[in-house]
Amino acid sequence: MAVAAAGIAKFLFFLFLVICLIFLISGISAGRRIP
Repeated sequence: MAVAAAGIAKFLFFLFLVICLIFLISGISAGRRIP
């Protein structure tokens, strides 16, 4: 049970990092488009 919980937590953390990275890249792209 603990191993499964750790795996889920690790997966959610990785997912959170990916979402933050996507928002960061899209934010930079939007900032560059607007003069």
